Amino acid sequence: MGGTSTKGVDCSGFTKTIYFLNGIVLPRDASQQIHTGREIDAVKDFDKLEPGDLLFFGKPATDTTKERVIHVGMWIGNNEFIHSAGRVHISSVDKDAPNFDEYNLNRYLRSNRYLKETKDGLIELAKTPVFKD
Repeated sequence: MGGTSTKGVDCSGFTKTIYFLNGIVLPRDASQQIHTGREIDAVKDFDKLEPGDLLFFGKPATDTTKERVIHVGMWIGNNEFIHSAGRVHISSVDKDAPNFDEYNLNRYLRSNRYLKETKDGLIELAKTPVFKD
């Protein structure tokens, strides 16, 4: 997880790179990224989401097992999210869309917001002294 190379990126490497190119350093793995930002949704109420929010997928906690975060993507609006799973592509949570992603919808855990929020657990490059004059 958190992989970026000339051969491609995995899901968390993709979201980490997008945020880094916009001045925010996210943790490396999806299982770490889910613990930063502010939770926006945990019940598939996608109307609450804004472009840039991250959607997390995996296995929810049970009485005998911990939650397992397996995948992450970024909300882009219009009921769609962009993510890397073998290749970077756009999927939809709309059952009537041609790019509907039933697999990920069924393993949706929750979504977090990082933009316009306090950045607990994140580094904002523009506000980090090493990058100031």
